[in-house]
Amino acid sequence: LLGIDLAWRGDLLDEHVAFLEAMPWLKALSLSRCGRITDRTIERLRQHTHLERINLQWTETGDAAIAALARKPSLSRVLVGARTTDAGVARLHDFPALAAPGARDAFLAVSSARALTDDALAGIGLLKGVVALDLHMSAFGSPHYTARGVAHLKGMTSLEELNFHGALATDDVLVEIAAIPRLRWLHCQDPVSGDEGFVALGRCSTL
Repeated sequence: LLGIDLAWRGDLLDEHVAFLEAMPWLKALSLSRCGRITDRTIERLRQHTHLERINLQWTETGDAAIAALARKPSLSRVLVGARTTDAGVARLHDFPALAAPGARDAFLAVSSARALTDDALAGIGLLKGVVALDLHMSAFGSPHYTARGVAHLKGMTSLEELNFHGALATDDVLVEIAAIPRLRWLHCQDPVSGDEGFVALGRCSTL
């Protein structure tokens, strides 16, 4: 057994999944929408060096979970929990498969962490290995991002796919998005921008 999917089990508590600690060979784990799971569960995974995928969306996990998952060499698909802060995002540079190019499926989702600010985007912008980035799942995600933060995403030299909330997509934001060097796909429903933003996207040679 290399992967476990326990998504949507809102009844699960940390003690119910204590057995995960005895499975250091796991490659994939989803606890998505297990809303009573906390950092305690993920701290049991410190020795799980074979992990490649983890989904913590809409769990009560945060910065301590990220610290427990750091330095796992093959962990390339990461969906963080709802209590993740800017400080936790800054620790993502300790995820080798996100920090440096190599994994063609490298994916980062922070859409369940609604308290993130432009400081988080500054940290995400340093991740040279991320190919797909989910900042917003439809309307879900932080409402605090501005063009100042989005400007940091230009540093993501592997980024090809981006989800961003249209209600935050001003002209200035779309100008910054259009400058992401390898962006091929943008999901941005009902953007609030005017002509300037769309003109910038039209000039983007990779979209």
